[in-house]
Amino acid sequence: MNNNIMLLENVDVFIPNALMSFRGISQGAKLAWAKLAQHAGEKGEAYSDIETLAHEVGTQKRQCVRYIQELEKNNLIKVIRPEGVDKLGHKTNCYIFLWNEIYDTAVVRESVERESIEKESHTKEKKGRVWMEEKENNFIGLPKLIKYLNLSRIRICKLIKHEKLPYYKLGNRYYFKLTEIDEYLSSKKLQ
Repeated sequence: MNNNIMLLENVDVFIPNALMSFRGISQGAKLAWAKLAQHAGEKGEAYSDIETLAHEVGTQKRQCVRYIQELEKNNLIKVIRPEGVDKLGHKTNCYIFLWNEIYDTAVVRESVERESIEKESHTKEKKGRVWMEEKENNFIGLPKLIKYLNLSRIRICKLIKHEKLPYYKLGNRYYFKLTEIDEYLSSKKLQ
């Protein structure tokens, strides 16, 4: 396994810079997001009861409920509450992490900075155009790339490290733009 790629389950808590600087939610909501993210791993889903989450965040249950509502209201997570038999069986909520426009700005900014470092010949006009193109395109995470390429996680990590597979990094998560992946694969087939 490649030691250069950090998995979410190997860290204590992590808050992306874009979320940390977002002023639309409280610091407590950001901590709740981070604690849920720690439990989510690669699937982007966390299961936790509110009492446990409140304890882990260091707050009361009612305040933790408000933090979850803040995250939900700002489209940072989606809460799936158990119904019917699951509710009777005291199943916990499922928290699904959603991609939000605040991350688009951060990914685009990081990609433009990376390209400008690699290709110093970019003009300001070109950077602006690249920034707009990046914002309009969709990114996929590592799990979807694994399915898209039908490769193992280890093989993709080796491609990132040794063969310069194009990627964008937001915190400790990797994102990929499909058009760049297709171009990369085409260039490898031609060689």
